[in-house]
Amino acid sequence: PLNEAEVRQAARELREAGVRSIAICFLFSYLNSAHEDEARRIALEEYPEAFITTSSSIVSQFREFERFTTAAMNAYIGPPVRDYIQRLEEAIKGAGMKAELRIMRSNGGVATPSTISEFPVLTLLSGPAAGVLGGALAGSLSGRSNLITFDVGGTSADIGVTNEGVFS
Repeated sequence: PLNEAEVRQAARELREAGVRSIAICFLFSYLNSAHEDEARRIALEEYPEAFITTSSSIVSQFREFERFTTAAMNAYIGPPVRDYIQRLEEAIKGAGMKAELRIMRSNGGVATPSTISEFPVLTLLSGPAAGVLGGALAGSLSGRSNLITFDVGGTSADIGVTNEGVFS
């Protein structure tokens, strides 16, 4: 059983230590997330301004390494990404723009600001995904579907391949 008193005590200690973000990772949460969910609820009662991630909400899969590291990354980048998105949304509204903001995900799709504010890890490697998608669009506009894209940025160079319009 989950020891609620220990969760409360840990949340208070983290708050007193000035920790802004917490990752909650229990070994078998991929089978049943109830204890992680309850620990999150309790931690938020004790520390409502904390950014809290549970491993089961990020990657609910067997093998704790993937779940725990992904939850830790989400917790690490969560507060600055959340703050940035809030400032970006305010700037967009302040500029009078009416379009809804969407943010590129690492799988090539897009997400709402609220989704990315809670799960910023979904944006990791979104730049290379966007580069391949942009290259594929440029290729299709010129009638080409078999492409090698080369996306050079400030810190990386990424190569992507499309074969008959399918990315690989």
